[in-house]
Amino acid sequence: SVFVSRPLTEMSAIAKSMAQGDFSKKAAIHTQDEIGELAQSLNLMSEEIKDKIGKVASERTKLDLVLSSMFEGVIVTDDKEKIILMNPSLRKIFLVDTNPEGKKPIEVIRNTAVQDIVDRIVQGRQGLATEEITVNIPEEKILKVNGVPIVRNNEFEGAILVFHDITELRRLEQIRQDFVANVSHELRTPISSIKG
Repeated sequence: SVFVSRPLTEMSAIAKSMAQGDFSKKAAIHTQDEIGELAQSLNLMSEEIKDKIGKVASERTKLDLVLSSMFEGVIVTDDKEKIILMNPSLRKIFLVDTNPEGKKPIEVIRNTAVQDIVDRIVQGRQGLATEEITVNIPEEKILKVNGVPIVRNNEFEGAILVFHDITELRRLEQIRQDFVANVSHELRTPISSIKG
């Protein structure tokens, strides 16, 4: 009885340690019976879980690196419209200095247009939402926002919005329009003279 209960108590303690993230302990394999097989299975499971956690952490690090080096702003919400992720570029655009996770976009960036895009995607399951918005603080910026739903295994999981700063593009378009308007105006007088 002690030969059975002691290894089981030991394995129970190891399983509790694993549940708390400690994979350093290994179950001792004293016998080749069912108890020994259970100990071996526990050790194999511990190694597999440790390996999978390592891979997930590595992928998360890569994702964080990509998102933090992106010039575009990115925000990801869950299916309840709560922020899961906001990259540094977007935090900078909207002057976000607190942790945005778990809050709705309107609570963090105080922009109704952005919240409206998230609402349309999450509530209406809209495929693609595109809009131009203007941000006035700390300086005026024009942003093109593209939002799409996150769907995995036919299950709706949330929304992802990408923000492109098109301020310079719009400024150059305005300069071009002003130039064309000025040239047209300047050419009117000589053309009228020629006609005369």
